[in-house]
Amino acid sequence: MEYNYKRDYRIIGFRVIFTQFPRRKSILGFAAQPYEMLTPEMNDNPQYFLIRGRIEIGERIVLGFTDFSFEMTDELHNRLGELYAKLKLEYRKKLVTKT
Repeated sequence: MEYNYKRDYRIIGFRVIFTQFPRRKSILGFAAQPYEMLTPEMNDNPQYFLIRGRIEIGERIVLGFTDFSFEMTDELHNRLGELYAKLKLEYRKKLVTKT
């Protein structure tokens, strides 16, 4: 059974729901949503989040966007860079230190 937990990165304006898989201990799944795209109906439902992916051995990040028609502003681009760094840190905290 998978295990989900949520982190709010307020400084960069993203909500991230992480998924750990007991049978695939070296993979950390995630879904991320910019705060400005959160709605009351979708706040905690990762299937509707804009960004989804996984972090694998070697901190290799694979991601996809659920909708390719969104505005990429300079601010969002910079925040995505910050999100990348936070995802790697979370992987290190949850998986690398435990294995």
